[in-house]
Amino acid sequence: MVGSQEEYLIAQIDHNLKINKAAAKCWMIFAKSAYPQSFTILFQLYKMECEENNVIESAECLSDLVQKFPNEKSLIMELRNIAKALCSDSDEFSKNVFEHLPEEVKYNVMISVSRNTQSVEEHCELMLLFLKRMPSSRLLQHGINIIDTLMAAEDRPGILIPINLFRKMLVCDALPLILHIAPYDYKFKVIFKLMQKAIEFYVCCMFTFPTAQDASIRKDIIAQSDTNPDEGWKALFKLIETVGNKYRWNYPEMFVSNFSESSLQQLLILLKRKNKTMASLSSEKTRREDIPGYEEAYFSLIVSFFYYLYTFGRLVFPRTSSGPVEGPCQYFLMEGIAAPQENCPTTLEPEFKHTERGYIVVSMFASPENSSLLTSSFVTAVECWEMLHHHQNFMKEFKILCKNIQLDTWPVFQEFYINMLMYERAHRDAIEHLSRVQGNGDMVAKNKTSLQIASCYYFLGEYKLCLKLLFDVILNLQTTTSNSMLPSIGKCPARFLYFMGYNNKEILQYCVSVLLKLHKCKENVDETYKDATLGYMLILMQYDVEQEFDLLNNITDTIRKKKSFCFPKFFKYIINVHILEQIAHLATPVGGGVKLDILPNSTCQMSKQRAVTRGVNKGARDDLKQAFVNQMARSYDDIDNLFIEFLKEEINFLLLPFNDSL
Repeated sequence: MVGSQEEYLIAQIDHNLKINKAAAKCWMIFAKSAYPQSFTILFQLYKMECEENNVIESAECLSDLVQKFPNEKSLIMELRNIAKALCSDSDEFSKNVFEHLPEEVKYNVMISVSRNTQSVEEHCELMLLFLKRMPSSRLLQHGINIIDTLMAAEDRPGILIPINLFRKMLVCDALPLILHIAPYDYKFKVIFKLMQKAIEFYVCCMFTFPTAQDASIRKDIIAQSDTNPDEGWKALFKLIETVGNKYRWNYPEMFVSNFSESSLQQLLILLKRKNKTMASLSSEKTRREDIPGYEEAYFSLIVSFFYYLYTFGRLVFPRTSSGPVEGPCQYFLMEGIAAPQENCPTTLEPEFKHTERGYIVVSMFASPENSSLLTSSFVTAVECWEMLHHHQNFMKEFKILCKNIQLDTWPVFQEFYINMLMYERAHRDAIEHLSRVQGNGDMVAKNKTSLQIASCYYFLGEYKLCLKLLFDVILNLQTTTSNSMLPSIGKCPARFLYFMGYNNKEILQYCVSVLLKLHKCKENVDETYKDATLGYMLILMQYDVEQEFDLLNNITDTIRKKKSFCFPKFFKYIINVHILEQIAHLATPVGGGVKLDILPNSTCQMSKQRAVTRGVNKGARDDLKQAFVNQMARSYDDIDNLFIEFLKEEINFLLLPFNDSL
């Protein structure tokens, strides 16, 4: 009977709300006085206040309902709607109602809603939402519980590792929230595991390609990384700083508050000193928590390594909006071609950057800023890698992390690792790694791999293998239409490494430099091959004649002393003005009256009959003179295509004088 009377009163209130709000309020006053403990009546009063947009009154009604009727289904549904409103950008009224609730009531709302969620994901999302609005006194208990819940949820079958919704909530929401609670003090092992998970999540977001399942998860992390590469790292750096401040690390502020390249370099100097100390304490039996400053050094090194690997990767690989890297290497590491000490300037050019293992120079096509950044990021990443492998505990933890993120499958890391092997003079290992992928990818990728293997063989002194690979690459190059000149790299007497750009000019320049140096070493060749060797050297030096004037003078002196020069391929391949003038001068009385047998149809026997000297066989002299004049007109021909043609046609002769060692 009571229920029917309440229903009658509710019906009267609803009816009058549409036609006479004053009457509806009168009916509500009567209903509330008649049934002060009726959930139906009090819930109707709450709905009326909401209809009137009365925030304070609505909050008071809702507070009363939560305290008196916490288990009513209609109320629980309403609380869930308020929780959804808190998650969205709409329904500001519901948000304001919640904010006006007393703290104890907010807490009860949180408990009620989280207990009645339909999935683990919803439970965790709502718990985190409410925790952000809870006072610290309530956060500790439930904050620790939500971390345990998220870690357990991630272990369920079918959950992607390490990028998934639970990991995102753990790393981006729960962990920063809990770290700010004053009484919070997780044990060493737990905080270590949480930080490992955080680093795995952030670096995978920055380095790996998105999938259909995780694209939306990583969107917020890497949204600005294309336009501002450091932007994507701020969240991880901030987390490191928070942990560092919490556990009284010595230098957490270098990651965020004072972040710069110089501050990171300063940090690494400090870490090198600490690393030596910890290495002496480290062994298989030494617990990591017993090593002073262990976690500080480890996480600083880990984050620094991945940051510099990322910087290295975005310079080496072209970037697109669809992912971190795409396409072939923009720059790849090669062994440089050192020059004799006597042919080098007393001071090296500024593009040569000195490192602990020699010098590094970057492609002349790179901007000065990118050139400096590529060298420093590569060398620093190598230093971090070495420190992480310096003692057992670091190496053990780092290997676990690498396995979890499948580091070995990242193109950026594969390129870095091969480069690191070359940098550390482990060329046999580099050849082994490169040989595994030599047959994979498109022609550009295959050529790049062949070039690096050839570079390793050059360092090892196996010159014939080196040249064969270089020639294979040349045979695959496409002809070009550009005749722009490439600025030459200065000479260096010591061993140096060269980040080469993948383009015809640099590939040809490298191949020519190798051939030219090897031919220079072949001073004592058979006399029948002497002129051919000199001729090939004249052809090769055209690619960078400004750097080879000393060699040009030596060759012309040799020809002058010999009094003859027989090279029928001269006019087919030599178009450089300086070389043409020098050789033409040799034929004059002032130049030495050298007998030149360089016309295409001549032979050494015919040259004896038609010597090009004053007053002897004027017809032959005129033919030669006209050939030089005609050749001058070719000085603007595309030098790249000329060399591709030369190397393709002369490959067998170029390889003829070389064994595996000189």
